[in-house]
Amino acid sequence: MEFINIYIRDRSKTDHIIELPNDPAYSLMEMLRAAELPILGTCGGMALCASCHIYILSSHKLPNKNNAEEQLLDSLINSKENSRLACQLHIHESLDQLIIEIAEP
Repeated sequence: MEFINIYIRDRSKTDHIIELPNDPAYSLMEMLRAAELPILGTCGGMALCASCHIYILSSHKLPNKNNAEEQLLDSLINSKENSRLACQLHIHESLDQLIIEIAEP
């Protein structure tokens, strides 16, 4: 699979579909920023700032959260069970048809 599709609901509740190259060298955060969606990625993908906080709305089986991601999400007031940091999800064909919502900062 050369490309995957991701469905995004932004903070203004506008829906977007983006086609991404199936390349694990990139994180979902990097691809959302490249698509000019409202993701800051202030810490550069180090799981330190939560400016790429998203909610997973589809039932995809995702990699487990690492300790840094888990701790940061636990500290957020708007964290939910389906919260993830987009910087910690690398592009892979298993993300094809993923549905996410960008969390409020």
